[in-house]
Amino acid sequence: MNVLLLGREWPPVQQAIKAAGDEVRWTSERINTRHPLVQWADYLVSFGYNYIIRRKVLDLFPHRAINLHIAYLPWCRGSY
Repeated sequence: MNVLLLGREWPPVQQAIKAAGDEVRWTSERINTRHPLVQWADYLVSFGYNYIIRRKVLDLFPHRAINLHIAYLPWCRGSY
């Protein structure tokens, strides 16, 4: 499986994905449906990503997109 990690580079997660035998690529740039990494990925993981992921992108990953948030919601919204 190919996993696209959006946001901050996060070596422990990248290593865990690789240890499971899967491929992982990381980017912090803004993505859209035509982005090559979006076309490559089977799963989408967001952690500290500074952009809103648009519905058209999410529609490419039905039940395969994960948003990791380390703060207490809803009080600590945003990527920080």
